[in-house]
Amino acid sequence: MNDSKQNQPTIDPKNMAWNGRLWLRVRTDGGHRLLINWRRMIAILLILALAGWLALAGAVWAFVQYKRGVETVRFVDIAFLPLRLKEYRQTLSRHYFALAEKQLAAGEWSKAVFNLRQAVGKDSHNHAARRLLAEMFARMQRPDLALRTLEEGLAAGKADPEYMQLLFALLAGQGDSERIIALGLQTLPARPDGAPNHREIVRMVINAQLERAAFVEARQLAAAWFPDNSTEQGLLLARIEQAAGFPGLALLQLEALHASNPADEAVALHLVQFYQKHGRLHDARRIAAMRLLHRPDSPGAACDLISLLLETGETETAQRELDVFFTKFADDQRAAMLIATAAVRLKLPDLARQARQHAPRDELGRPPASFLLAEMAATCSAGDFAAALGLGGEFAPYEPLNPALAGGLLQLRAWAAYAVGLQAEGESWLGQFLSLSYPAWGRDALNLAAQLQSVPAPAPARRIFLNLLERNPDDRVALLALVEHDLKQEAWTELSRRVPQLLALDPVPVMLLQNLWLQGQERLLLPPELRDRLRHLAP
Repeated sequence: MNDSKQNQPTIDPKNMAWNGRLWLRVRTDGGHRLLINWRRMIAILLILALAGWLALAGAVWAFVQYKRGVETVRFVDIAFLPLRLKEYRQTLSRHYFALAEKQLAAGEWSKAVFNLRQAVGKDSHNHAARRLLAEMFARMQRPDLALRTLEEGLAAGKADPEYMQLLFALLAGQGDSERIIALGLQTLPARPDGAPNHREIVRMVINAQLERAAFVEARQLAAAWFPDNSTEQGLLLARIEQAAGFPGLALLQLEALHASNPADEAVALHLVQFYQKHGRLHDARRIAAMRLLHRPDSPGAACDLISLLLETGETETAQRELDVFFTKFADDQRAAMLIATAAVRLKLPDLARQARQHAPRDELGRPPASFLLAEMAATCSAGDFAAALGLGGEFAPYEPLNPALAGGLLQLRAWAAYAVGLQAEGESWLGQFLSLSYPAWGRDALNLAAQLQSVPAPAPARRIFLNLLERNPDDRVALLALVEHDLKQEAWTELSRRVPQLLALDPVPVMLLQNLWLQGQERLLLPPELRDRLRHLAP
């Protein structure tokens, strides 16, 4: 830099000697000295640091947005990351959740589960992602993981009715009514209010109380949380009376509700179901006809009336209503599927065939494959297994089928093959079915096992139960079904091996163990301590 002679060296930015410089080397009486303009130096360093910080933040922001595909990421969250880490993680959580939803729609289940795990990991309070992840675990027959996922997020999810409904449904599937009651009462406020999510929890708790025969407590809860003489309270009290063994009181309650409000959809449905359950089909048909008068544009109301007309033997009237139905809902695939589903329940292949004929067509002029599957299911239900196998050959133009339809087809083919004695074909189709994996596979597997038990084909049915337990050793439903199956077959060696597993369940299946002890106390191969535990459970 420049040399200058000064008796008193000072820093004066206005001095031309500085001329924008950061330092000067000056000669004094004592020798050379280096002068630094610290104010200017610090200002420039701060500007450079700020520019570098912004450049780095911009590079990271661009990388996250364009390379990672997180389009909603905010620059301010990246720039102030230590202070806005929570907001940044919430953005990532929403991104992974949206990505998982797209993957689910495309059928990419494993990728969707991975991204749902990421969404929950980034933001534990994202209860929508947590709920969807739990639903996926449940569909994969892993209720243990589903329950753990939901219970870990209970603090944030308890205000979401769908979240709580899924949690209680999973607990009910595990037979844990005691946990439902405890969790529900813990979640509810001390004083009853009119919040819809709280009332939904009350309904679930009452369902669990009915499972445990706690009828007095159920009545008290219904009376406390729902207004007197309201439809909601009346329907709950009717259910409680019916569960308590007083169907007459339940019927009086339902009929009084219907008389006071004939147009109420929920009351009409409950009354129709009550009459059906108790064999009063003509009364059920009468209420269904009234319901259709109040809801003429409801395909569900029309389908219920048609089903009841068929059940009461009024086939000509049913056919007239069916013709009107297909004319009114000509382009409604969902409406046609209601008829197909009713045909399966009523074991009427001809009705399923009509639904398939009137279903909307695709660009190739074909009805959806689900209607052909429904006709095949109705044919199997009617016992015409040879015809059902013939229908299975009509799926060729639809191939490749999606996993759920392919599983349904293999399920029906295996059932029909075993029923007509085609053991080799049955084994082949059953093996293909057991190799599949899709969300509803576990439900379909249990249905197929029940169908094979009805043939009877006990060995293939047992193979299904074992496969379910191989996929999930904690599957309570599969374990109980296997034990009940082995009990019918008197497979005492296998049953002896299952007793420790049954005793380790929470809650313990007391009635099943009592039945097991009563039938096999002399044939079960058990150590003394297990025999004592079973003996103490016996009535």
